[in-house]
Amino acid sequence: MGILSDKYDRRLILVVTAIIGLLADLVFVFGGLTQGWALLIVSAVFGSAVFSMYPLIVAHANDHATPGSFIQVSGGLLLVFGIGSIIGPTAAGFAMTGYGDRSLFLITATAHVVMILFALARMRIRAAVAAKDKGTFQAAPLMRAATPETIVFAASDEELAGAGLAAATPQEAAPAPEPEPGADASGDPDRS
Repeated sequence: MGILSDKYDRRLILVVTAIIGLLADLVFVFGGLTQGWALLIVSAVFGSAVFSMYPLIVAHANDHATPGSFIQVSGGLLLVFGIGSIIGPTAAGFAMTGYGDRSLFLITATAHVVMILFALARMRIRAAVAAKDKGTFQAAPLMRAATPETIVFAASDEELAGAGLAAATPQEAAPAPEPEPGADASGDPDRS
């Protein structure tokens, strides 16, 4: 969806994504799926739609953000999504308690309908950002998690010597303790 949103109006792609999520919601509510491949496929469609929405929204918001305000925009979006993460599960829990399991997807269907209507209304109010004005995708290199321990293990002997550290070799490791007299081969004196 991200590549499509770089070429077309992000709000339109968001509407299409929300419609896909809404269709999956309706299959969960009215399809009677309880097990099997069909349930897995609909779950995959639902997940791919739902997990594509936040990046689309972030990209759209950043298209309208002034240079240098990306952190504030991301902070505001996280706050709004955090509030939604409190309200949504709470409403779904009450609905599921009162009306059963399928009401979970009625709640998400309601959220998808609201998102579709809001995006369509905004499309009527404000023109789309031109493709030339959209930010380009820049892949970030994968960061390698490094801790002091992993740095020592990855360092060469010369690097360790330069840092005043010595590399531990298997020969320098402490020998295994000798079993106590009278213990069996396991080293447990109670088993002899």
